[in-house]
Amino acid sequence: QKICNGGFRQGQKLPSEAALAEEYGVSRPVIRTAIQRLRNQGLVETTKGLGSFVCRTSVSCVIQMSPVDTVSDTLLCYEYRAAVEGEIAYHAARRCNAADRIRIQKAFEASESAFSSNDDRALLADLQFHLAIAEASHNRFYIQALQTIKIQMTDGMNAVSDYFVGNKARHNSIKSMEHSLILEAIQRGDGSMAKAAMRLHIERSKNWLSSIAR
Repeated sequence: QKICNGGFRQGQKLPSEAALAEEYGVSRPVIRTAIQRLRNQGLVETTKGLGSFVCRTSVSCVIQMSPVDTVSDTLLCYEYRAAVEGEIAYHAARRCNAADRIRIQKAFEASESAFSSNDDRALLADLQFHLAIAEASHNRFYIQALQTIKIQMTDGMNAVSDYFVGNKARHNSIKSMEHSLILEAIQRGDGSMAKAAMRLHIERSKNWLSSIAR
């Protein structure tokens, strides 16, 4: 927020990890993770021995796509997601580090525990699982690609939830199995399996919505 609000200028060096940890009352590993995320988003760059510097001061360049308002539009969004998120999962599996694996595991567990809660919490947890995988790709363009369609993603997830309104237990079981396959592939570093599992997960949802459109 400080970077985007002008609290840190472009080219300015960030305070040390120790100083930031003291300012925000958190541990240094938390600060280290936060800076890694800023690097993933293209907001800062780190030079060994010199520190981290602000290289971009706004995320406003992330284009917000127009909302989906028809079933056919939602299907096109799922088609886009299958192509992009398949590649994201592939690179996440190939590039993720120990911290990424822990973050994805925690996002998976949060999604699992949210299945039995209200729809909004479950949708948010589902979205966070997908975003955690994008962060593990260590490619800011992939991360921003999902950030542009967060609203469309949740709209699509809502539509799939409505499809299973009479049998949520079955929906949760299928989603859990598919998320487990994606997680396993990424944890093993198997890019091809991660890509296939992610595409299966997204295309299956697309097929359910296709049956409504027919």
